[in-house]
Amino acid sequence: MNVGQLLAGAARRRPGRPAGTWGGRRPACRALGARVIATASRQAGEDEADVWVAKDDIAPLLGASDYVVLALPQTSATEGLLGEVEIGLMKTGAVLVNVARGVIVDEDALVRALREGRLGGAVLDVFRTEPLPPGSPLWRLPNVVITPHTSGATPEYGAKGARTAAANLRAYLAGERMPTEFDREKGY
Repeated sequence: MNVGQLLAGAARRRPGRPAGTWGGRRPACRALGARVIATASRQAGEDEADVWVAKDDIAPLLGASDYVVLALPQTSATEGLLGEVEIGLMKTGAVLVNVARGVIVDEDALVRALREGRLGGAVLDVFRTEPLPPGSPLWRLPNVVITPHTSGATPEYGAKGARTAAANLRAYLAGERMPTEFDREKGY
């Protein structure tokens, strides 16, 4: 079972709940029936979110969301982005979903918030250290779901990857810009 399957089950039981997305995954949250509150480095189509918040003022997203979904790349700007202060801004009982990179979240602050009941739970696909060490307190928390870094795994994953690689190769051979070219300025 991957993160998408877990969230789909929760969404069917509680449609229309606010999901804040920090980074990508807006269409997935919309497809699951969530009311989407979003921020991103670039604003995508307006129909991808019900509410857009400025990326430098994330408090409205954190305070209003029942689910906070992190789908950010790892860059120097995103390391430690969700720390004690940001976790403190999250709605009481909210669930953190991290399908981004482990270094984005302060795991010690997350563990404290989960133990104290400030957060209702966490669904974690990535960790500061991978694989997650056996001694990590995250393994023992009843309100944490741990998945094996497979959030992107879908039946279409292999075929989509092959199509993306083929499109990049065609563009490269034609001397054109590749559709998924690495942006050195952004770091992803």
